[in-house]
Amino acid sequence: MTKLPLPFLLLLLLCLVSFTTGEIKKLKISSDPRAMILFERFGFTHTGQAAISVSSVSVISTLATPDPSRLGFFLLSEEAFQIHQFVVYFP
Repeated sequence: MTKLPLPFLLLLLLCLVSFTTGEIKKLKISSDPRAMILFERFGFTHTGQAAISVSSVSVISTLATPDPSRLGFFLLSEEAFQIHQFVVYFP
């Protein structure tokens, strides 16, 4: 039986391993008057995945009864974010 060379075994192992990165963050926001809040810019590819969980949301307003249908979030690509920033600052 012939021995496989170490570089070949390392290359084979490298081909079988998938590289991933992940991050878990918790964020608490209180008394923030902004209409839109940018949580974080992060890189993801078109084939990547993002899982977002939102919990314990409450809205208090002294001006009017809060409308829950106006609450939400969305993901933007870097290109769409740049366009959004341009439209907000130069309507």
